[in-house]
Amino acid sequence: MEHISNNYKNVNDDDLKNYLLYFSCVYFFADVLIEENADITLEDVLYSRYYWFVMYAKRYKDIFKNDLGFDAQESSLISDIDNYFKNEVDRTLIKNIKEGNLVLS
Repeated sequence: MEHISNNYKNVNDDDLKNYLLYFSCVYFFADVLIEENADITLEDVLYSRYYWFVMYAKRYKDIFKNDLGFDAQESSLISDIDNYFKNEVDRTLIKNIKEGNLVLS
């Protein structure tokens, strides 16, 4: 994830910056989010990480025409979900996120 944050400083796209911010919050502050809000579960955090990463990756590719190896990072996030759910990932949800058929508010 280091190369993502390195490119952040030089970007003038608000959507891209927001997607990175949201991803960073659920990636780096998961424990705080869960502790401070009884309505947020680890499941919510894991799927949110994936959602915001996919949003970021798509926008980054649109702007820079480069994927920086996002597929490997995406696989790692899915693996985290797999490990948590003991290989019972909601594949329909993952597919809907990947295809842009799900919008979080």
